[in-house]
Amino acid sequence: MKKVYVKSGDIVKKGDLLAEIDPGEIENQIKLQEINLKKAQIVYNEKLKSEGNAVQNNKNGKQMAALDLEAERLKLNGLRSDYEKTKLYAPIDGTVDYVLSLNEGQFIDAYKTLIRIADTTNLQLQYSEDKIFSFQSGMKVEVTIGIKTYDGEVVRTPSDLPADADEDSKKSIRISVKNMPQDVKIGEKALITLRLDKKENAIVLPKNLIHNLGSRNFVQVLANGIREECDVELGLETDTEVEIVKGLAEGDKIIK
Repeated sequence: MKKVYVKSGDIVKKGDLLAEIDPGEIENQIKLQEINLKKAQIVYNEKLKSEGNAVQNNKNGKQMAALDLEAERLKLNGLRSDYEKTKLYAPIDGTVDYVLSLNEGQFIDAYKTLIRIADTTNLQLQYSEDKIFSFQSGMKVEVTIGIKTYDGEVVRTPSDLPADADEDSKKSIRISVKNMPQDVKIGEKALITLRLDKKENAIVLPKNLIHNLGSRNFVQVLANGIREECDVELGLETDTEVEIVKGLAEGDKIIK
């Protein structure tokens, strides 16, 4: 690595120089090749001016000089192209959201992500917790940002990626949010709700009110002023709540 010109959070335009890799001897090779090209140009110019009795020999000499000139020009163009490959330019307008931590002179592994730019005009949510495999592409979700809730759709899951995708992508999903507010910034957090099932008029309790004893589930109820244990059958669950399928009726008084 020769130099990195940006840091995380920088706003860049398409074509901005982001980083340079040490070009090695290419710069010197370019200078030498520029000299070789000038020499070939001089020889070619002299051949164009030359006149003599041996017309055919003179014609052949001009053709050889022209070919030599073109060969030197192609070599120079190739070296310049190789030199440009040591520079990394921004492919889009956006905000730098990742820069690999590197020191000057440090080697870079092949195919390593050096700099990542986010297109802030088309932000998406990334979710990378342990329940990502509950999601499938096309699923509808609710996304709460601040105090407002928006419609979202899962647009990428690990199963949509090729085998050689980077490890971070294999451990996350992407969600597109409809009508996302313009003032949302990279790095902000949101609440994602995925409804796997839905039931109307259900009895729902906080999980901390459910007691477990082996395979038995029960709650404490107050009946006629007396604490009693009431066995219950559980249904749908969330991280914090659980449906009571059997054992309780509306109006029962639950106690801790």
